[in-house]
Amino acid sequence: MPKSPVNRYQVVPGVADRIRATLRDLRLTPIDPSYTPESAMKHRARYYMTPVHTPRRTVVWFKATLQRDAHLRRALREEIRVQKLFVLYERRAHPSFDSPSYIAHGDDRRSFLWLVRRYWEGMFAGDMSEWYGFSPAFFRAVKPAAMAKILGDVRGMSAFMRRRNPLESHQLGWYMLDFHYYEREFLRPMVRNHPAPGWDRGRIDQVAECFLSARKFFNTNARVFTHGDMYPTNIMIRSTARRPVVLFDWELSHLNLPTFDAVMVYLHAWRQPRWQRAFKAHTISALGDSPTTDRAWRLAMLSLAIRLAGFCYIRLHHLQPDRYPTLRRTDRPILERWYRSLLNEIDQSLT
Repeated sequence: MPKSPVNRYQVVPGVADRIRATLRDLRLTPIDPSYTPESAMKHRARYYMTPVHTPRRTVVWFKATLQRDAHLRRALREEIRVQKLFVLYERRAHPSFDSPSYIAHGDDRRSFLWLVRRYWEGMFAGDMSEWYGFSPAFFRAVKPAAMAKILGDVRGMSAFMRRRNPLESHQLGWYMLDFHYYEREFLRPMVRNHPAPGWDRGRIDQVAECFLSARKFFNTNARVFTHGDMYPTNIMIRSTARRPVVLFDWELSHLNLPTFDAVMVYLHAWRQPRWQRAFKAHTISALGDSPTTDRAWRLAMLSLAIRLAGFCYIRLHHLQPDRYPTLRRTDRPILERWYRSLLNEIDQSLT
């Protein structure tokens, strides 16, 4: 059995007192006083995030860094930039989705960062601990064509964002960095300890070669604005609203293949194959049914299906008990089914 990966968790010095002082200065009051920075740190949270009341009793969302990590600070700064720009973009383009409006932020340029943004009432589109993807409520509220249109509108922000925001482009180097992490933490342990049909060292090398042979393709095509973190908990649905889908947590937004966000949505819709197929058809139609689109879909699929299969593998074999709750017995067959479907998606992308 492979050992659990070790994640160092270091908090910003004095961060709990700094958060409380910031809330006092802004005259913001947490709605749930029992959820403190200390309780967030106990669960190794990266950020302290909570709804708060303003002096006028309006509810807004407060988010502040907890972990002492340069990557997380860069991510929150990126989220702040995108949320500020989205206010301007929304007035111009009227996209088919909502996103919480920026209100204020603070940054000491060293380790402590905070953001206040509008708060939305609604429900998450799903989760990674009960539904392992999108929930039935999401499928009832959002049709495949509507979700494809929303992601088309995200891609439509590309020129606007590129002119105003120094976005990172996720090309071959990023894909290989991500691949090597999951090769170490998932693929090699799987082949060594819990082999899956058709998987051996040669198959792992085949995946690597698929990415390596696409250097020029990434250079040419990884130029589309991408949310970058399209997990169900970053999507909110409001069934009675004019725009029922809210996208938030833009901290990982970047330039990537035009299929990246769409593949992530597709994979989290695994419980509804008909919805999946319809969503993919609408997405391919919008992008253009061409060899370029097909290759972009396959490359994004390889990367993201490996990532999510790694998540399943870690959960099924209890390799990160500090990060995830113990897997319930009733969840095991569900997670095993998703795991098999993800390995099948990888196989199909290599053919």
